[in-house]
Amino acid sequence: MRDNPNRLGTEADHLLQGSAIDRSRPLRFRLNGREVSGFVGDTVLSAVLASGIDTVGKRGGVPLALSAHHAPAITFTALARDLQR
Repeated sequence: MRDNPNRLGTEADHLLQGSAIDRSRPLRFRLNGREVSGFVGDTVLSAVLASGIDTVGKRGGVPLALSAHHAPAITFTALARDLQR
């Protein structure tokens, strides 16, 4: 199983290829016991989606899509100390 089955490759020239992530600095974290891989600069949501997780659960037997609406609020550590933001 690939670590990031849904991540766009570096070799493709496309509009969605961003520069916010540093592909030379991979990282891993656990989300509800499941290991997720990403890169420094990734948001939790982009790392989770790139790792192939696309649902947050089910309601009435129907899968709930993982989206920004269902993602937890996350702030950068540096911003958390700045009460003016």
